[in-house]
Amino acid sequence: MRTVHGITRAIPILHSGPGCVEKLERDFGSSGYFLSHIFPCTNISEKEVIFGGEGKIKETIENALKVIDADLYVVLTSCSSEIVGDDAEEVVRSFKNAKKPVIYASTPGFKGNNYLGHE
Repeated sequence: MRTVHGITRAIPILHSGPGCVEKLERDFGSSGYFLSHIFPCTNISEKEVIFGGEGKIKETIENALKVIDADLYVVLTSCSSEIVGDDAEEVVRSFKNAKKPVIYASTPGFKGNNYLGHE
């Protein structure tokens, strides 16, 4: 998230529950190109954990492309979306012909430390 926040005109799109986003909003304050509280999130709930959240990722990306003027959209995953096995990477591939680049990064908190996230 911090890496994306440091890229001019890049916006993170979080595939996570509301708790992760709330913590990130508090941690980031109001620095970067976009204010911290405007980044899109899928806000997955029990429904997506049980039945899958790929549709919600697709919808969130589509809406971000419509309403947020950025030069790069970066989909970041969370612990919950990775544990249940949502294929966010495949969903992002479906946007390869979008007018602006949409990329994916696997970023669950259990997959390494902060240094790994910046590599």
